[in-house]
Amino acid sequence: MSDRTRRQPQSPPAFRQAVEETPAIAKFYKDGLKALDEVDRNRISCKSTRDLTGSVYVEEALRDHQVRSQDRLDEPAWWDYGVGYRAKVFWIEVHPASSSHIQDVIKKHDWLKTWLKEEAPKLKELPCDFVWIASGAVNLPSGSRQRKILAEKAIKFAGQHLNLDMPPER
Repeated sequence: MSDRTRRQPQSPPAFRQAVEETPAIAKFYKDGLKALDEVDRNRISCKSTRDLTGSVYVEEALRDHQVRSQDRLDEPAWWDYGVGYRAKVFWIEVHPASSSHIQDVIKKHDWLKTWLKEEAPKLKELPCDFVWIASGAVNLPSGSRQRKILAEKAIKFAGQHLNLDMPPER
């Protein structure tokens, strides 16, 4: 095999490398969407699964980390998943979708941003979207005050399904 045809080893995608450099979640990295619960995996689609750079179940990883380290973390504020697709991370929260749940999702979003800053700086550096997927019926009319609050917080509402090729605008 000549030097021209010899393949150079590829470095892992940025998302995978950043997850692996974050001790609390490193061992929870999975290829594709395999880290997600099956019901949640079915809420997400994309044109090319080859462009998925992996996933991590953040809540599960931190629950495991808390048990091992005896940390007292605020479990209700944990975000659900991180999904790498192409050069972007989609931070995904699957949660009931009505106006009474807005503050829950905002609390989780605030927690995630703080956690990324303090515990996962490599993940924080990557381009990302924060996305809320409805776990059931949707009672958040577009144009409502609640949707405007989400947009101000940069939380995109996907409804019941997220297409990674066409994420929601806001």
